[in-house]
Amino acid sequence: MELGESDHRVLASVRSAKQMGLLSCRTCHQIHVQSMEQLRCVQCGRKLQQRKTNSVARSWMLLAAAMLAYFPAILFPITVIQTSAGKTNSAIISRVIDLWLAGDGLVALLMLATSVMFPLAKIVSLAVLLLSVERRSIWHLRKKTRLFRFLEIVSRWTMLDVFVVILLTSFVQAGNIAKIIPGPGILSFSAVVLLTMIASRTFDSRLLWDSLDE
Repeated sequence: MELGESDHRVLASVRSAKQMGLLSCRTCHQIHVQSMEQLRCVQCGRKLQQRKTNSVARSWMLLAAAMLAYFPAILFPITVIQTSAGKTNSAIISRVIDLWLAGDGLVALLMLATSVMFPLAKIVSLAVLLLSVERRSIWHLRKKTRLFRFLEIVSRWTMLDVFVVILLTSFVQAGNIAKIIPGPGILSFSAVVLLTMIASRTFDSRLLWDSLDE
């Protein structure tokens, strides 16, 4: 359900915490008066801020770095498997194709979703949210807030391919079957995951609703 004309009238009659001169601690959520901004929380000692400092600029910087690392992450080899027969390079895309051709369609789709689609969707979604804040858009504020919360939930699954590589490396080398060496793609993939995760944490979702106050 989106904000209609009646919803805007109701919200216009309700004062936000910011309008009332209040702010909460981001750690313990203790309520303080706005005049205490830049001071320390009386309960946990954290520095009080109405909004995260330079949230949009820092999120854009992290997101741009993640964009640059995304394509090397999915195209470069994430593992180099060395056996008596020679070396085999394995990139995320080639691994998805190999699994699909081998008949493991479900596993291929799972890897495609967690290792290719989720990181790209998070980059695009964060870019949409940042553009929305910059343009002071009040369009679909509730859906955009839900989108941000959803990104926070699914972000933990984007490290699945890294976990698989670590477990496979330990298992194979322990059994003396082959030697698995992490490839350049694993570094790029880890960079994408970490950068998007930090960008998400840096982004202040309350900025979406500040446009409605204005």
